[in-house]
Amino acid sequence: AKVVYVDDNASAGGDGTSWATAHKHLQDALAGVASGDEIWVAEGTYKPDQGAGKTAGDRTATFSLVSRVGMYGGFRGTETTRTPLGDGNQTILSGEINAEKELWSLHVVTLSGWDPGSIVIDGFRITKGNANGELTTNYSTDYPINHSRGGGCTTRNPNPFTLTMTNCVFTGNSASGM
Repeated sequence: AKVVYVDDNASAGGDGTSWATAHKHLQDALAGVASGDEIWVAEGTYKPDQGAGKTAGDRTATFSLVSRVGMYGGFRGTETTRTPLGDGNQTILSGEINAEKELWSLHVVTLSGWDPGSIVIDGFRITKGNANGELTTNYSTDYPINHSRGGGCTTRNPNPFTLTMTNCVFTGNSASGM
């Protein structure tokens, strides 16, 4: 197990092995973690359509949390222990990928994957998701995705998992479905 560091003030191309070489984008950290790892995220604003392999303005881009990985926010970017010195309200996961609300991310955070296990998310402000889409089917898995529910957070995990969410604030999210 390892700690992967993310700081939106970092230079592009960091490998995430320390604060000095932190990933600039949270998506890059999520793409490289494995069971037992932790992601430490510095104060700043992170958007799901940013990072390697992501397309700017892609409304379906989401932060897909990884089973058995803890994600912690509120760091200033100097800590050596998992006790953030900053403010989790200042570690922002934002779906505002476009100036027009109708074009914000459908889901800011998604609990997904086919591997059962625990998911931890601690110390984030999750904001500006707009689930104003429709129910669709992912034909690679035949699992329906409801894009009209869960603007801030949704689940696409058919296996049982345990979610521990602490020190998180959901604000400014919307959905068109019931």
